[in-house]
Amino acid sequence: MSEEKRQHPFDQMMYGGRERKKEDSPSREEYNMKADGPSLLDGVHSIMNSIDELKPLYKKISPFLKQLNSK
Repeated sequence: MSEEKRQHPFDQMMYGGRERKKEDSPSREEYNMKADGPSLLDGVHSIMNSIDELKPLYKKISPFLKQLNSK
């Protein structure tokens, strides 16, 4: 049998395969370097737009939610 132990099929199904070596995944510093300012700001901008679009919906359903909460 090789140095690595084989994983039981049930364990592999429930928990996934074994973790890869650290060399395969980028380090945290490398990952953070890839996130630049403009793309981060675009993400924040899209989140704010989504919140603005959901405000009217919340105003319409808030009385219904308050009624459910009071029961």
